[in-house]
Amino acid sequence: AFVAGLSLASVSPEVAQRAEHRLGGIKDVFAALFFGSIGLVVNARFLLDNLSAIISVVIFVFVLKAATAFLPLWLLATKKLPAPGLTALRLSCTLAHVGEFGFVLAARGSTLGVLSRHVYLLLIGANSVSLCLTPWMFKALNWLLPEEEAFFLGTLRDPPKPKRLV
Repeated sequence: AFVAGLSLASVSPEVAQRAEHRLGGIKDVFAALFFGSIGLVVNARFLLDNLSAIISVVIFVFVLKAATAFLPLWLLATKKLPAPGLTALRLSCTLAHVGEFGFVLAARGSTLGVLSRHVYLLLIGANSVSLCLTPWMFKALNWLLPEEEAFFLGTLRDPPKPKRLV
């Protein structure tokens, strides 16, 4: 689907826009099915009983993924950017959430017997919490790290105004 979308977009923007308009309803149906299936997998009682462990797993995964993504992004950042370190930090924080593929890996590990039921529910809960927190993390990222590169070029006298979280 991703490659098909890229090829449609490369043909013509009008064709891509028409295809997106016609297939928008199907996209919404799949999004509803995805989040509905997450709701079927998550055990609310386990989530509440183990909230501190789940939050610590989310924080651990976020810090680990942000740290491992920062160095390669910083090394690959072009020196033409006014702040390659800031750009690498923003990108590494953006990539740090757990992601939807975590559900597939946890289910596969559980069916192979590699993960116990407790660890499986812990990973599913952490993945669900991460998915729910990701939009607010992006807003906090825009608030904490200045988005405007002009500040680092010296064209702005004052730092950018922080954006509201809500």
